[in-house]
Amino acid sequence: VDGLLHITEMSWTRIDHPRDAVKVGEKMDVMILRFDREQSRISLGLKQILPDPWEDVPKNYRVGQIVHGTVTRVVPFGAFVRLETGIEGIIPNAELPGERGKRAADMLSAGQEVDVKIVNIRPPERRMTLSLRQFEQARERQRLREYMRRQEEDSRVTIGDLFGSVLAETQAARQRPEGEPERTETAADEAALPATGPTELEKTAAGQESAGGESGDKEPQARATEAADEAPGTDAEVDGALETAGEEARESGEDEEAASSSSESPAESEAEKA
Repeated sequence: VDGLLHITEMSWTRIDHPRDAVKVGEKMDVMILRFDREQSRISLGLKQILPDPWEDVPKNYRVGQIVHGTVTRVVPFGAFVRLETGIEGIIPNAELPGERGKRAADMLSAGQEVDVKIVNIRPPERRMTLSLRQFEQARERQRLREYMRRQEEDSRVTIGDLFGSVLAETQAARQRPEGEPERTETAADEAALPATGPTELEKTAAGQESAGGESGDKEPQARATEAADEAPGTDAEVDGALETAGEEARESGEDEEAASSSSESPAESEAEKA
């Protein structure tokens, strides 16, 4: 008696051809599923005596888990992916990355290996929904978290960073020989200052003395004027110098008059009296 072992009853997972599960002349145990006496048909099953991978799905998989699989076939509404345990899940077109309206045939092909995220599991119905879009989003978030963590580690301030300079100064002070004065910023600043020369008023006075020594025949008023012109002092200093020169000129004139009056002859005096 012959019975029919349908391709859908050969394995719990999808197979493309019967030769993927059985071969001619092979002896095997099968289960009788249906028996039709009137039509003389017997339906057989092989997968019923094999372990059912869906029974271990709740122990092996959970929602949100990232899994690796291989695309087995592409259909108009999505793509089927076989996982490591042999069960298949589907990636709907809505769970593909990119713009809405894309189809699985536009980016996936049979035999392609992909990483996906489990978004729904229904063991009684033997269905698992996978998402390629959510997997890529989760990967981008993970990369961002790692980048932020590296940035925090690079910019983290430690106690050594805060007190390193203080410790270095303390060690330098301990190593300094006894009796050696500590160099301060004030002393360094004073040493760096340039030497200052005489003030403007001192320059003016020196110029007046030099002018008086070289040209003694000049009048005090003229010498003061020239010294005032040569001195780069302020207006108040120049006015003071002119006023002093004027007083000297008046005193000099009075002295000359007294000298001339005393030098007159007695005859001239008698004539003036007469």
